[in-house]
Amino acid sequence: MKKALVLLFAVLVAAVLFAGCSGSNTPATSPTTTSPGDSPSAPASDAAAIPDFTLTVKAPDGDKQFTSSDAAKLTPVTLEATTTNKNGDSTTSTYVGVKLSDILNAVGVSDFTSLTIVASDGFSADYSNDLAMADDTILA
Repeated sequence: MKKALVLLFAVLVAAVLFAGCSGSNTPATSPTTTSPGDSPSAPASDAAAIPDFTLTVKAPDGDKQFTSSDAAKLTPVTLEATTTNKNGDSTTSTYVGVKLSDILNAVGVSDFTSLTIVASDGFSADYSNDLAMADDTILA
């Protein structure tokens, strides 16, 4: 039986990066991890740079909360991604965040075949287990 999860993002989530979400997004480099206090190419490696947010994971066994305080305890990941728009123009950006797999593991979610992520503005995206648990799928 297919288990589906829904992540609801609170209004204060600054940005959500779904790396690898579409075929036009191709990582320029492999994700790297940084330790708190290191100086990655983008800010936000320390807890003070993480905006306040709360995620609600709706699972078959009940709702689970994941907050910015929980995110500060996880190892940050730096990811460089190149996106190409419909006109063929490419832009490379650097993001610092935490792996979606680390978030799911932190709230005790591991057995699922797919999940739906819903942003506070109603935008949603479906993820397979493989994509959600990939090293280059991060919340930034």
